[in-house]
Amino acid sequence: MDPLTYRDAGVDIQAGDEAVRRIARLADATRRPEVIGGIGGFAAFCGIPPGYTEPVLVSSTDGVGTKLKVAFLAGRHGPRVPRGGGGRHGGAGDGRAPRGG
Repeated sequence: MDPLTYRDAGVDIQAGDEAVRRIARLADATRRPEVIGGIGGFAAFCGIPPGYTEPVLVSSTDGVGTKLKVAFLAGRHGPRVPRGGGGRHGGAGDGRAPRGG
């Protein structure tokens, strides 16, 4: 069996690189002095104000595309709201939207 490639999984690396190239100027316009590094990585690094010993805040996002594809192939998709708790996203836990206060 041949090894699976990103292209086989529906990922077009060249198209991704082109998208990054096209938005780089726009992203750079939002840059702040605290930002460490540039566009293109899987996370953003931001220096923390003085008062700490060399701190760096690292943040990232994770797309759902591949997870959705796997869920649909497995036939396991749709709303899954835990009962009795807000879960990770602050929902009411019973399928209702969270309320502002």
